[in-house]
Amino acid sequence: MVPPETSRVSFLGGYWFIFSDHGRQIAGWGSSLTGRERIYVGGALVSEQRKIRRQTAHDFSVDEHRYRVSFEVERSLVRCRLERDGAAVAALQIRRLQRRYLTEWQIGALAIVLVGAAAWVSETFALSYWPLGAAAAVLVVGVYCYVTIGSKFVVEPG
Repeated sequence: MVPPETSRVSFLGGYWFIFSDHGRQIAGWGSSLTGRERIYVGGALVSEQRKIRRQTAHDFSVDEHRYRVSFEVERSLVRCRLERDGAAVAALQIRRLQRRYLTEWQIGALAIVLVGAAAWVSETFALSYWPLGAAAAVLVVGVYCYVTIGSKFVVEPG
């Protein structure tokens, strides 16, 4: 994976935070789907974690300097901070500007239709009830995609 030139965010591509420190590019990438985070220095991977937490940190050294890139996730905000030798260098954040919503009756109607269709398939074709679980998973992923893909985000100083 090659870091982009500027910070950006997308549903499938994750979020990128791009910093510059003493002429070197330090890029932090994270996936909101898997919890995986990667830190690149000059395009080379220096740290990788997969944790689903609200706060994470990556510590690494470049030349004689100790760096820390930390991520903090809130409801509609993701912050990324870069520190060099314990001092703050820069901070960026991704904020949701616009969000799509589903009303309670829309979610309920969707759930009834999906579970009903899965139950009908199970009974008609004499299958086990795994389609019910699959329908529930499709419902959760579908609602997440609908809400997230339709949202608009902005990257700004944090």
